[in-house]
Amino acid sequence: MRALWWLLGTVAAAIPVADGIPKQVVQYGRFRTASTLQYQSLCAIMHLVHGADGAVACHHLARVDARGVPLTAPGAARGDRRTYRPQPLPRLAAGEVAAAYKTHFRFDERSDRDVWVFATTNGTDDTGPLAALGYDVKLVQSTAELFDRGAAEFDSRLAALFGLGDGALRQLHDYARYWDILRQCCGAQMSEDAYRRLARDAARPPTRAADAPAYAACETYDLGAVEAALLNTHIFRTYGRRSRVLRSLSVADGDLNGTYCAASAAHMATRGYLPSRKRLVGFLTDAQAPEAGLYRPRRGDGARAPRGGRDRPPAKRAKARAGA
Repeated sequence: MRALWWLLGTVAAAIPVADGIPKQVVQYGRFRTASTLQYQSLCAIMHLVHGADGAVACHHLARVDARGVPLTAPGAARGDRRTYRPQPLPRLAAGEVAAAYKTHFRFDERSDRDVWVFATTNGTDDTGPLAALGYDVKLVQSTAELFDRGAAEFDSRLAALFGLGDGALRQLHDYARYWDILRQCCGAQMSEDAYRRLARDAARPPTRAADAPAYAACETYDLGAVEAALLNTHIFRTYGRRSRVLRSLSVADGDLNGTYCAASAAHMATRGYLPSRKRLVGFLTDAQAPEAGLYRPRRGDGARAPRGGRDRPPAKRAKARAGA
């Protein structure tokens, strides 16, 4: 295994290193394109590159309502979805020296600063409009490549563009390999197969064969040991206190603390199967995950509190569309 990390480091070192590392980078990718994996690595890289100079921010950019208020913010209007638009790319806040952003929605303002864009895709590269607006699209990575070559090569490509040395590259690999396992096997966004096994739902067969490239094989890991290993990495120990992104698995998860995976699994197992991927909302407090305000809290039976539109029963939605 150590030889694999060394080999990937030599491959990364052979790629030309870009000059003038920017203060802001953006991860853009549609849902379910491994966008969070790349964003997590970019957040870690920006800390490795700029962290010694001061505060590095990592932010998820939600859409905004008609007034420009992010939908994750208190008081956001939940009106006509057609009025929602991508959140503009922020300026660095006071005290911030650098930032990494994640968005699922292609922003449409013209670039007026030095920003690198990194994208993920399920096969179709739709970054052309961003390049036309003046953004420097550095890398587009596909899920097919991820399954074929692994997350370590993804990280090696990113590290090469930022000119990370061998030591920093090893620190990135060390952190990312443990985080990737936990992302698939722990918390609100765990793989569907892992969740069905956890919920003991025999009525729902596995979604992937055990030999499929995308099968997470979570049953083969001691997740407590993996979580402990992640907490002991240089990136977590050095920057975890500064960045909630680096110490969590998603905006709907709490902080990794050595027992988080065990506690969240025990909680989820008692609730039975829930189709929503935000399964821990209601388990977390706002203090643990402020962004969880984006998701409606659940009732005691695990169902979401009712609201109009998509939450109506299918028959009522059909009548509403027909004007009944």
